[in-house]
Amino acid sequence: MKKILLLFLIVNCFLSTAQVGVGTTTPNATLDVTATNPTGPSTNVDGILIPRISRQRAQIMTGTPTSTLVYIDEIASGTASGTTVNVTSVGFYFFNGTIWEKIAAGLSTDWSLVGNSGTSSSTNFLGTTDNTDLIFRRNNLRAGRLGTDNTSFGLNSLNAATTGTRNTAIGANVLNANTTGTRNTAIGENTLVSNTTGGENVAMGAGTLFSNTIGNQNTSVGRNAMTTNSTGSSNTALGYLALRDNSSGDFNTAVGRSSLINNSTGFENSSVGVNSLFTNSTGQRNSAFGVQSSRDNTTGSNNTAIGFQALYSNTTGSSNVAIGNQAGYFETGSNRLYIENSNANADNALIYGDFTTGAKILRTNSQFQIGNPTVTGYSFPTARPATVANQILQYNAVGALSFQSPSAALNGFAWLTTGNAGTVAGTNFIGTTDNIDFRVRTNNAERFNFTNNGRLRSYNDGDAAQPTYSWNVASGSTMGMYRIGANILGFSTNSLGRLRINASGQVIVNSATSFATSTFYSLATGNNDAIDGNAAGTGSAVYGQNTGTGEGVYGLTTNANGVGVGGVNTSTGVGVYGETAGAVGAGLFGVANVANGAGSYGTSNGANGIGAIGNSSGNLGSGLFGQATGTNGTGVYGFANNTGGDGVIGESTVANRYGVWGFNDNATGIGVFGSTTGANAFGVRGQSATTATGVIGTNTGTGNGVWGENSGTGVGVRGQSVTTGIGVFGFNNGTGNGVLGNNTGTGRGVEGQSASTGIGVFGLNSGTGVGVQGQSVTTGIGVIGFNTGTGVGVQGQNSSTGTAIVGINTSLTGDGVVGQTPAGSAGFAVFANGDMGASGVKPFYIDHPTDPANKYLRHFALESNEVLNVYRGNVILDINGEAIVTLPNYFEAINTNFSYNLTSIGAKSEVFIQEEINNNQFKIAGGLPNQKISWQVYAERNDAYLRQFPEKRAVEINKDSNDSGKYLMPELFNQSKEKGIYHQNNIQPVNSSSIKEQSENIRLEENKGKSNRQAKKEPQRTDKEKVVENE
Repeated sequence: MKKILLLFLIVNCFLSTAQVGVGTTTPNATLDVTATNPTGPSTNVDGILIPRISRQRAQIMTGTPTSTLVYIDEIASGTASGTTVNVTSVGFYFFNGTIWEKIAAGLSTDWSLVGNSGTSSSTNFLGTTDNTDLIFRRNNLRAGRLGTDNTSFGLNSLNAATTGTRNTAIGANVLNANTTGTRNTAIGENTLVSNTTGGENVAMGAGTLFSNTIGNQNTSVGRNAMTTNSTGSSNTALGYLALRDNSSGDFNTAVGRSSLINNSTGFENSSVGVNSLFTNSTGQRNSAFGVQSSRDNTTGSNNTAIGFQALYSNTTGSSNVAIGNQAGYFETGSNRLYIENSNANADNALIYGDFTTGAKILRTNSQFQIGNPTVTGYSFPTARPATVANQILQYNAVGALSFQSPSAALNGFAWLTTGNAGTVAGTNFIGTTDNIDFRVRTNNAERFNFTNNGRLRSYNDGDAAQPTYSWNVASGSTMGMYRIGANILGFSTNSLGRLRINASGQVIVNSATSFATSTFYSLATGNNDAIDGNAAGTGSAVYGQNTGTGEGVYGLTTNANGVGVGGVNTSTGVGVYGETAGAVGAGLFGVANVANGAGSYGTSNGANGIGAIGNSSGNLGSGLFGQATGTNGTGVYGFANNTGGDGVIGESTVANRYGVWGFNDNATGIGVFGSTTGANAFGVRGQSATTATGVIGTNTGTGNGVWGENSGTGVGVRGQSVTTGIGVFGFNNGTGNGVLGNNTGTGRGVEGQSASTGIGVFGLNSGTGVGVQGQSVTTGIGVIGFNTGTGVGVQGQNSSTGTAIVGINTSLTGDGVVGQTPAGSAGFAVFANGDMGASGVKPFYIDHPTDPANKYLRHFALESNEVLNVYRGNVILDINGEAIVTLPNYFEAINTNFSYNLTSIGAKSEVFIQEEINNNQFKIAGGLPNQKISWQVYAERNDAYLRQFPEKRAVEINKDSNDSGKYLMPELFNQSKEKGIYHQNNIQPVNSSSIKEQSENIRLEENKGKSNRQAKKEPQRTDKEKVVENE
């Protein structure tokens, strides 16, 4: 009860007086604490005991009133961050409303405005102790800045709002307007005062570069040097008023007072010397070295003046060169050269030159010497003879050249046109002593040329009356070489013409008739042979070659039993051999225009002989070409009835051509047809060892480029590539199929194999059809591709609105297209090099891990209206409750627009992102020491593909004209299947009955063709051979 009463009295006292006294009944303040023993030897403790707390406690306190006083006695816990950023040692701290501040002890660290004493150069300074710029002011106006990026000193020096860096400004108003200019150095009142974006300029001296705004890399030293320059760059001015009036000229160099003072837009001038190029305004590429050199030049360009007052008077002249004291002083023209030491004119200068168009002039107005005439050199005369003409220069052996008459030439070395005496055979001659032709002229026209290798050439083709060259010295000889007519060369013996050659290269032998159309024509009478060839070795008796569209050897007979070209071979050679290297020519070409004729017919009865062989080494030529225009004729027919023979074999040794090529332009015909009934034989087989194609089929209608049918266990069409070529290639630009394979047995419709980097099966579609299509109606395979190298088993390509490769599944359990790789393979079963689309779900599909024999397990891909990448992980915070998370080094190269998610584990904490992603890192703070945090980063994908094609991010896309009104899955919207977008390609399974019908028609055509061939001229065969053919 006493305690309650005492408390009531204290509170009542406090409420009535608003003052509290401790140790006194008369408090003099809101709180007055009086010591119990203010003096004396008492050991009792007097004083106020302020609350003692740890740094961690001070850090997590919330709602702390301003002026709260505490004593922090421990800093092992908590961190020097947040409200305790200044708490780095124990002591008294008060809260200023934002952070805790320490109550300092000891001497004051204030810097006195009336001077300071007792300072130490090693510890006392005027400046900052944190990473903050130091600013100076005068009259409350900015007058200096010591910063990390810029330094300035002077009233209004360096624009306070500049974003430019590495600038140094010393002086009033220096760089006052600078906005983004960088690395400028300006010293002196009003230097670079107008500069805004110009960079890397150096200006020293009052008013230098005053008007510069965007000019870069200028160096100006001297009062008012380059004062009006605004946009000019890369200029150098050293000296009072140097380049003063320059405005936009670039790459000028001016050294010396008032050098280039009036230049405004001239560029690439170099001026060294007081008043050099003084009046130059727009002249360019001038070089002046010396006091007042090129002083009066205004618009002249490309002048070079070296020396005091050199080219002094020139104003508009260009391309002059003056070297020496006052050299070219009075010259005002262009293209002149002066080398002198006075202001002499063109007739008195030591050296004078003229570079104008036409004959150039280089003159010396004094004696010209080569070497020292008193030692080993000689000198030229300074004047020509006044009256004597036709003289020559002669050396006098003591260093001087002089003019002399040829008849008085020393030592008799001159060759006279009036004859010479005293010559020595083998010593004196007319000709050359070097490797140059010797030519003879009459009437100033070339007549003969003795070449440097001993040949004699005439520049006149003579006339029909006399030989140009005769082997008989007698006048009027008729044996020799003649000019028979215009561009016709003839040879004669015994006054008879034997050989003639015209300008077209045609040759005629033993005939004076006009030229025929043949390149070579020989006339023989009686039993003589016009051309007789006999070869006893491995060569050719007669060899014809054609590089155009004609024939290498051409034979024509109009007799019933005649032979146009006949060849007989009794060994292992070739009777008739033709080769063409032209574009569309034929090495051996035969045409039959009768019902049972043979265009080209060859028979071989030898062991290794060849009936007919054709070889083409040209681009589009044909080794063997046959054409039949009759009803049942055959262009090329080959028959082999032995074990290792071949009916027709074609070989191509160049890229992209064909060994055998068949062409059909009828409705139901066949370009190349092959049939086999043997176990391992081939109906048509193509092989390529280069980049060419073994078998190629082209279709421009509704048919098939290559068609193969198999009704057994074999292969309808099979192609093999052992390098980079294509085993089977089909091309379609209509509505048909490039390659079609049909299998009605257990074999394969189309099979392609590649053992290297080639392609087993390749289909190309440029229309609305299908590049590759295969169908199997039993247990076989429609299309199969094998690749054992780095190539492609099956490749389809589409360049129009069709589809490269189509897989159709008409049941509810099958698959349209399946790709498979072995488990653990580094390749892809299916890979899309571009966007991949799906109108259904996109799950992964695996055998169920707990019941793999009976169940599947599938998980589904996450969908979004953004193109996102997700990164996640866990991190352990340090003792300060912070952590730095490092992302992959490619993160910022492929991502943008980041968002974060943090989850604390084990205890609640106020974790947050203290520093966002920079240099592939971000910082987490605000957690508890050693706490585990789970993090997630969502980022918008921004690699090179999406930067180049940003439209790929679109979510809602309008259908184009082809797809408008159609559906991906029309049945979902109660629409017919014809409304399907992919129904428009009309990709339907092949009707096997129609294929069988076509096959039967082909067999009938085959048997019909065989019966017709019996009537042709063929080798006689045994009954056994005929039976084999008709099987």
